[in-house]
Amino acid sequence: QIGLITMDNASNNNTFMAQLELTLVSEGIEFNRDGNHSWALPTTLTLHRYAQSLTKDLVGTCRNLVSVCRASGQRRKQFEDIIIEGNKKGFWNEKLSLPVLQLLRDCETRWSSTHQMIHRVLQLYPAIHIFLLRSEQEEYLFTEDDLNVLYNISHVLDIPHAAQEILSAEHTPTLSLALPTYEIVLDKWRELQGTIPELSYYIGVGISKIEEYISLARNTRIYTHAMALNPAMKFQWMKDHWPIERVSEA
Repeated sequence: QIGLITMDNASNNNTFMAQLELTLVSEGIEFNRDGNHSWALPTTLTLHRYAQSLTKDLVGTCRNLVSVCRASGQRRKQFEDIIIEGNKKGFWNEKLSLPVLQLLRDCETRWSSTHQMIHRVLQLYPAIHIFLLRSEQEEYLFTEDDLNVLYNISHVLDIPHAAQEILSAEHTPTLSLALPTYEIVLDKWRELQGTIPELSYYIGVGISKIEEYISLARNTRIYTHAMALNPAMKFQWMKDHWPIERVSEA
């Protein structure tokens, strides 16, 4: 049985854990890339390099390299060919095969688009690395520390992305799930503040904004009505999570 695997925060270790999860789960072995990963304590030098990467506009760099790789139909074809070539020749490693996909642009008016852009960049970065080298545009390359920061940012954004997916269901009314879902986001983000202390301040900004929203929503009767009318919830969730006086008011 596998307990915990202790490794440092290098981005290739995150890739290894993701691939190991896929392999073990396909064999019927329970394994989670985060739950079975124990991070080694960072050294002062590691923290310094991480802090340097935090000062960069890494999300902006993601946007720029996506634009470079998608600048024309010819470039998109070249990028696709690199993925196919790398899969055939084992550029990445013997077992890793990259999906033949294009990079995604983000959009201010589309939910989770920045999260999806970053996720796709990390997913396809081995191919991006080769593409940028061949096209002599090394200024868009990420360092290992940059990738570590991006992996952590993506991990933070995974949580609100999952919440958004729940609340945007098309066939089922989800208003009754709004407050419980945002409470879960708060709990998960607070856990991440301990797991990724380097991003604790930024996570805290998000927590403050969600707490502000929840405070307003609790004083809006429609959310309480929606939960009470949901046969799967009624008042039980409120009794389990709210102070008794707040439940009485509801």
